[in-house]
Amino acid sequence: MSNQILTVLDAASGAFFKRELEHIKSQSYDVKYADLTYDKVFPVSTEVNPGATHITYQTYDHVGMAKVINGYGGDLPRVDIHGKETTIPVRTLADAFGYSIDEINSSRMVGKQLDRRRATAARRALEELMNKITWLGDSASGLLGVFTTPNIPSGNAPDPGSGTEWENKTGPQIRDDINLIFRTIFETTKMVEKADTLCLPPKQYAIVMESPLSDDNNTTVAQYIVRNSPWLTSLDRIVPVPELEGAGTGGVDVALALTQRPDKVQVEIPQDVFFHEPEKRNLEYITPVTARFGGLNVYYPLSMYILEGI
Repeated sequence: MSNQILTVLDAASGAFFKRELEHIKSQSYDVKYADLTYDKVFPVSTEVNPGATHITYQTYDHVGMAKVINGYGGDLPRVDIHGKETTIPVRTLADAFGYSIDEINSSRMVGKQLDRRRATAARRALEELMNKITWLGDSASGLLGVFTTPNIPSGNAPDPGSGTEWENKTGPQIRDDINLIFRTIFETTKMVEKADTLCLPPKQYAIVMESPLSDDNNTTVAQYIVRNSPWLTSLDRIVPVPELEGAGTGGVDVALALTQRPDKVQVEIPQDVFFHEPEKRNLEYITPVTARFGGLNVYYPLSMYILEGI
């Protein structure tokens, strides 16, 4: 590719372009965006080879039980192990950015760096797509997200007479809703699962962080939950997530509780955002940008719970 560049640009301009591309790649990798939540809420796995087309994992369960026998019993009950395989696809995400030959030569002439915002925008677009798929899935590619993964339990927020929305509820009623979410997971799984993270839409996040529990108790709802419930250990375990706005049935807001551990749920990224060698097209050099993505892999759907109508 370098020979191709130098046939169009002189040696100095070609060397300048190559240095700039390397600098652009380095800078764009360092950019962080706090408003994307897929890698903040869910553990990220990069262990799968980028060349893999699918990710398969095994789930095992035991069947059978013991019984009381007499001393000469010969008909002993048998136990066994049954397993099943689950497979999810890995897809390539892609976009590109480009610089014209005139832009390259002009930047070199005035000693100005090339505009890095195009590279940053290319990475941002791929991360936004990862974020969207993590929450909503992508039916065309078969990639799963929170709201398309089967068997994640959900329920409706209780209506005490003033509506189900938290903006119309008292502090104790909101507290009870939060406890209901975590208690449902704990009781439904016979104490096997104990969620440790609560994700809320921004409005509801602000309500629990700012609103006092009651008129005679200045402790906020969030502080009370953290101090008194067995579910959440710190305020950092309550996370604002814009993607939960209007995500429920009929466009209602929802809350999501989960166990934030990689043995329960993972975002699969076999290859992070990768900048390829630039390609000459007419009077422009195009840099393809790709990533390999497997969506959200939920090993234990019952470790999560969605409460609708908050």
